[in-house]
Amino acid sequence: MLDYFIPGFVFMNIFLFLISKKEHKYLVVYSIAIGYILKAVMSFLHAAFCPSVTINLGLKVIFYILTSVFIAFLTAKVYESKAFNKLLGKLSNKSINDSIWRDLVDFKNTTHMSVMCRNGTVYVGRLEYFEENGMDSWFALSLYAIKDYDKEGIQKAESFDDRLIINIRDVERVELLYSNDKNK
Repeated sequence: MLDYFIPGFVFMNIFLFLISKKEHKYLVVYSIAIGYILKAVMSFLHAAFCPSVTINLGLKVIFYILTSVFIAFLTAKVYESKAFNKLLGKLSNKSINDSIWRDLVDFKNTTHMSVMCRNGTVYVGRLEYFEENGMDSWFALSLYAIKDYDKEGIQKAESFDDRLIINIRDVERVELLYSNDKNK
């Protein structure tokens, strides 16, 4: 049973890490299933292309683990590709992501945010990081400006080169601004 579990477990942990998902609740079952499939495919390929070569068990285990690492990277790359996400959207009207931020934020071309807080303060800056954790979620802005309005409604602004970290609990509304005029 461990021969199936370990390669699958390595695959699942690397895959989940690469796509930034938390541990899966069926990790053991998926690990065994993926390990079984991996071993079955490798046995088939061995029998089809080099049946006369004998490989000892230790070398097979190392090869299974290295293969599971490679396949985890490859699968994560395909899983997070725009083409796969578009295909999934057309087939089932769903996203691969469990976080709306991953669907909307464009880290390659920079996403800016305008954050309206409950106290009336507005922060505008480049989104650097975000952490999705329900109402205890946080995001960080860099190169930000603070826009505030005085009693007469006159806007005052200050700019900063530092990072600002904001808790989603303090936010009333967020607007995403894309730098290359292509909304996601």
